[in-house]
This record gives sequence, structure tokens and C-alpha cells, in this order.
Amino acid sequence: MKVVVGLLALVALSGCAPEKTVRLDAPPKLSAAQLETTDDGRPILRIRNGALVGASGKLLTLPPGESTVLVVHDGEADDGEEPVRAALWLRGRGDRRHLLPNLVSPLIELGTSDDWTIAAKPGLYDLSVSMGGDGSVTTVMVR
Repeated sequence: MKVVVGLLALVALSGCAPEKTVRLDAPPKLSAAQLETTDDGRPILRIRNGALVGASGKLLTLPPGESTVLVVHDGEADDGEEPVRAALWLRGRGDRRHLLPNLVSPLIELGTSDDWTIAAKPGLYDLSVSMGGDGSVTTVMVR
């Protein structure tokens, strides 16, 4: 028995242990988000009245690693008022949410846009407007 335990410890320490299988949460049955893209193929995430246009309640798929999206905050600021700002919040969802990154886009003033580079691991995420949002959520699957 001691020999078997010793051999298992040696195998584990030598890096020859079998690799762990990463289990991804099952994707929800949602319709795919239909997003505009820039001329160079980047998806456009458009915020209007605190919601993601064409994406709320839908499934957005991104590749693992770095992806750059263009975040557009539609509308016009009223003269003399404090500018309205919004940001997007991407956070893990499901059983593995504690293993996935929490990411926040730059603050986008009303009537402007900015690039957001997302570095995400495979898994399921929730995406919502974090400032001035209407509470709706878009599901993002990175695979």
C-alpha cells in the first residue's frame, strides 16, 4: 500500500498526472444576439436608455482570449446638465462564476463611443449596463 501511494505521489509531482477536465456550464436556450459590426469586424455593443440594443435577453458568443468590441452610448446630452455616463459589466455566471473574471468597460458618455478589450476564459457570463442600466442581462458564452 505504501508503495502505491508513493508511486501516485511521484507521478503527481513529476507533472505526469492526468489533466483535469474542465466542465463548462451548459449554454442556455436563447436566441443569438444580432449585433452590428465595424468595418474591421468588431462587434458593436450599443447602449440606449440603459439597455443593450438587440442583445438584452439574448446569447452573445465570443472567442476565448482577447476580443475588442466597440461600445456606443446612443443619445444626446442636454446642455447644462451633468453628462450621462454608462459602463458595461461582464461577470461569470453559473457554477464556475468564481473562476471567471469580472470586467468593466470604460465609462462612456452619452453620444460617444470607446473600444473595450475583453480578456475572457471559456465559460458563461452575464453582461449588463452597470451604471444607469435598466437591469436587463445579456448572456455571453465564451468558447
